[in-house]
Amino acid sequence: MSGLDRALEALIAGQWILTLEDDGNGNEKIVARRPVGWTGPGDPYERLVADDHAAMRRLLTRHHTAEQDTTPTMRGIGREFPTLGGVMGE
Repeated sequence: MSGLDRALEALIAGQWILTLEDDGNGNEKIVARRPVGWTGPGDPYERLVADDHAAMRRLLTRHHTAEQDTTPTMRGIGREFPTLGGVMGE
């Protein structure tokens, strides 16, 4: 199963909630958050931000591909998930 398949499966299962938010400059951003009361793996307050749907698919795919990868990073502090056209963790 590809990272995109896992990401779409997670969306369908309700493991992410997608919303649109105004960034304060009149631009809409797509935001993925964990549902309220999330008790699954990862940070329950995790927030992913992208400029458009294609960027969000890429971001979720990277996220779900990296979840399967248990290889430590060069820095030894775990995986880092870059944002695509937005800021993560605000």
